[in-house]
Amino acid sequence: MLFSDKDQRFFYSSFVDKEKFFAGFFTRNFGDGRQKNKLITFLRQNQITFRKIIVPQQIHSANIVIVDHFQTSFLIEKVDNVDGLITGVPGVVLTVISADCLPIIYLDEKKPLIGISHQGWRGSLKRLPQKMIDTLLKIGANRETLKVLLGPSIGQCCYDIDEDRYHNFRQEFETYSKEIFQWIKGSWHLCLLKLNYSLIIEMGISPNNIDFFPFCTACDKKRFFSFRRLRKRKKNDRGEMISAVAIITT
Repeated sequence: MLFSDKDQRFFYSSFVDKEKFFAGFFTRNFGDGRQKNKLITFLRQNQITFRKIIVPQQIHSANIVIVDHFQTSFLIEKVDNVDGLITGVPGVVLTVISADCLPIIYLDEKKPLIGISHQGWRGSLKRLPQKMIDTLLKIGANRETLKVLLGPSIGQCCYDIDEDRYHNFRQEFETYSKEIFQWIKGSWHLCLLKLNYSLIIEMGISPNNIDFFPFCTACDKKRFFSFRRLRKRKKNDRGEMISAVAIITT
């Protein structure tokens, strides 16, 4: 089950042991997630000890990096050309940003191991969540204890796609076609949440270990930034939400 702080700046899951892990999804009430100083201030104000914040240069890929050493001594370290991050190092904050794409957090509290990934339609088509889970399992995560949190993304109600994209997804995910597509007002609409949820289930993760958001970032303009809403309404409302996960140091 998902909860928020009183100002609805941050959503977190009851699945996560807050004494051992920091994990959750920030809203637009927190501010533009591209400004990493806001995250630093938040962590310090909430007495969350950390060593490094990892910022991926997201390119809508299925590229994954395991963070087990650092390239620089800076507090914020950027990683090029990647949309999935994994670590078992305490105090390392893994992040992604999104504004309609789907952020996903992965945790195995017993190992411990954590991960985070960013998937829009390209990352979903490339089955990035399955590649994240496969990588986590290969380095020691346990399928029975791995928990997956799906963050806020654009809903099927607002995500209309063109015929080419529809046929690409239909070809790759024929088994899921009845679940992930809906014909609405003359166009096909895709549900990123249902698709990625199905991909995670296909990897053998129990539904009892999956938490997800019932919100649409394009509909809910008070709590979320949305590229699709911005494009349609042509208003200067640009920004992105940040999502983050860390093993807390003591």
